[in-house]
Amino acid sequence: MIAPLIFLTFYLVKIIGVISFVKRALIPALPFVLVLLYWVITFFSKIYDYLVISANLEVGHPSGLTNIYAWTFLLQLLINYVMTPFGFLFFILGAVFCYHFFDKKNTIYILLVIFGYYLFFSVLSNKDIRFFYPILPLFALVAGIGWDALLGQKKFAFYGIAVLIIYFSAQTVLFTSYTFGYPLKNRGTVRYEIPLIHELVIYKDDENYPVRKLTTSENWDIQSFANDLEVYLKDKKIKGQELIFFLPNFEFYNTNNITLELHRRNIQSITLSAGIGKKDVSTTFIDDYMNRFDTYMTTDGAFGPDFQFDKPYYEKAQSWISKEHKAGRLTIYKKYPLPNGVVIFWMIKSPR
Repeated sequence: MIAPLIFLTFYLVKIIGVISFVKRALIPALPFVLVLLYWVITFFSKIYDYLVISANLEVGHPSGLTNIYAWTFLLQLLINYVMTPFGFLFFILGAVFCYHFFDKKNTIYILLVIFGYYLFFSVLSNKDIRFFYPILPLFALVAGIGWDALLGQKKFAFYGIAVLIIYFSAQTVLFTSYTFGYPLKNRGTVRYEIPLIHELVIYKDDENYPVRKLTTSENWDIQSFANDLEVYLKDKKIKGQELIFFLPNFEFYNTNNITLELHRRNIQSITLSAGIGKKDVSTTFIDDYMNRFDTYMTTDGAFGPDFQFDKPYYEKAQSWISKEHKAGRLTIYKKYPLPNGVVIFWMIKSPR
């Protein structure tokens, strides 16, 4: 990622000179650099924790510097879940046209940036396609300029227009089928095995493709908690904000899922909270922090994925709730069994 920036720096210095580069590039960029530096220093611990999470191997992601599929896995995700094979071919041809008909040096530079970015995120064990989103505009830039340059060539303009009509028609059919199930519906899956990349998907008859929907056949019953919460608020005649410590952090049962359900019901007097972004906290801090809450949602065992960077804090919070319950200061109000075998306990403060 740094290499293209260094290349650009030397290239500009060579073209416009050192003094002009300082006046026209470094000085205007100084405010941005200072703001960025302040942000990096202020949030360095969070950035580091995020990198640690990103370094964890995701299930199903190939790893290892000598594993060829570890280097092509992001390409497979990019083609199958973002561009489609037609879109990727559109980009490749656009890059060729951009190089031949527009500007060779700038095309090479942009492609180097894309390639360097791709290599960096291919090294990480967690190869999530969302890490690649910031670079997607460069794909569109190269493709758009390239095809526009081709259409500017009189002898190729007719063929270029014909190919563009076919391309956009194919993309429209694919994405309307993915979104609305029309015109392609229940036609099976069309895929091809490609050497070094594994499979390329032309069309996949799957509701989780190209975007995996957060749905499951299991019953992660968030409605029961929302129903009980409405009754609780009505019985307690709560007028202000009720602060609930929400420990569960499962994919289908977490603060995000519950908050969306509460918004759907127009329940605005509830604030769900849990993590504070710290791994190591003192007992005194835990006591002060946990006593802020009005009620508590906890579990009898696991409460989320193992790779949570603040898992030690969650464990201390869970132990604090258990201790308070054994001491009689918290009472179990409701129980909610989950399909993964975990039981969630809604605890309220005992009457004094």
